[in-house]
Amino acid sequence: MQIAAILVLSVAMSIWPSESKAEEEISFAMLPQMANTIAFKKWKPILDYLEKQTNYKFTQIFPKDFDEHVKLC
Repeated sequence: MQIAAILVLSVAMSIWPSESKAEEEISFAMLPQMANTIAFKKWKPILDYLEKQTNYKFTQIFPKDFDEHVKLC
């Protein structure tokens, strides 16, 4: 979980707004390794923090399997 959090923060830092801009949305899809409710609860605090810091809206998406996850990329 810590490595994944670091990766998310790295991506967020690369898109960090340099000036105030309208809220944009970023879809965040995790590989289906656990129940959606568990993944949602684990990632929500991190994504909420990133929303506050970046002015981007992070939306979690829950693909049913690896193939669907790949299609989202």
